[in-house]
Amino acid sequence: MVQYYTNPEATESVLRHEVAHVVKRDVSKAYLAQSLWYSFLLAGLLPLLVLEVAVGTALEWESLWRLAALVILIYGARNSVLRVREYYADASAGASEHERFALAGVLERMPRGDRPVTRLLRVHPDPGSRVRALWDSGELFRPRLWDALAAGLLAGFAYPTLEFALFFAVPLD
Repeated sequence: MVQYYTNPEATESVLRHEVAHVVKRDVSKAYLAQSLWYSFLLAGLLPLLVLEVAVGTALEWESLWRLAALVILIYGARNSVLRVREYYADASAGASEHERFALAGVLERMPRGDRPVTRLLRVHPDPGSRVRALWDSGELFRPRLWDALAAGLLAGFAYPTLEFALFFAVPLD
């Protein structure tokens, strides 16, 4: 709140951004993404790892890379949902040109995570890409290579299970 007295426009742009999260119901979307991630860890990954430790033959080494890829993909999907909601909150908070300038000023002062590990693990997008998306709303709708690749891989992982379920759910005439 001290910043409100020294830079009220910056404070108001941050508050508009946070209110946009509430108005767009991002809190429930973020909790859903987090819940799905934790559910996968507890119901999907943990039993396999416990079985592997207890029995020693639950996972074959050639299957471990698939499991590792699935963990990375689901974690990346979770982070992608959280990052996208930040872009949309920025777009709502920067409705006018004056508001975009104020929010861009705040974003440009934010620290950047330039280390590769930091970039992969963060849930907020890079401040530079957020500023670009403020001025070019087309950034919000452009497909990204990694998102398309992850969607394709997750669909590939799900296909055998869906095919099996549909085989028993759809009667053969």
